[in-house]
Amino acid sequence: MKKSKVMVGLPSGPSIPISFMLSYPNAVKLKSDHGKPYLYNFRGTNAATARNACVYRMLKGNFTHLFFMDSDMVFPKKTLQRLLDRDVDIVGGFYVRKRKGFLPTAFLKGHRIGGKYMTEWVTDYREVEGIGTGCLLIKREVFEKVGVPWFEYKWSGPLAPDGHMVTEDLTFCDKAIDKGYKIWCDGTIRCGHAGSFIIWPDEVTPGKNRIEPI
Repeated sequence: MKKSKVMVGLPSGPSIPISFMLSYPNAVKLKSDHGKPYLYNFRGTNAATARNACVYRMLKGNFTHLFFMDSDMVFPKKTLQRLLDRDVDIVGGFYVRKRKGFLPTAFLKGHRIGGKYMTEWVTDYREVEGIGTGCLLIKREVFEKVGVPWFEYKWSGPLAPDGHMVTEDLTFCDKAIDKGYKIWCDGTIRCGHAGSFIIWPDEVTPGKNRIEPI
């Protein structure tokens, strides 16, 4: 694999949780031939705007990849290196939502009432059709081909009987797939999602979670 130069895009609020900061150094540690990733923090706005700002900054430099890390996440050791080693265009780790229900943030297309995606519990490495952006590595050429805006909210319209807002991560996935890219989820990289507690997908049992205090 060619030498990579990675920019870490970190959308956040006015402060960054200590749980993220403690996991960050080991999560982004790379082999010596890749060099040290550059961290870019964009604060204080909605997720779509923040992610687009990170892409603009990445494209201004000579970076090969953009690695999105959300500030309410907790990452395993060597997360970035393991994603780089997959050497694909778009690949993310696996985590669950921090809202009640704790559903996965990996998706396949489906016909469930309320939307066109069905959540998918991933324990291995597989192709998906939608993925959360809280732990996502994307090659530069993807953004160059997809074009502006990379991330945006969209109203579902006739896709759902009652209508709902499609989040910026899924609209990006739709655009990337339309341009011919595949999206992968590495279910062996299991990230924590932190709110008033940290929710982790269980290491063994699909659909089961582990909760830790902050």
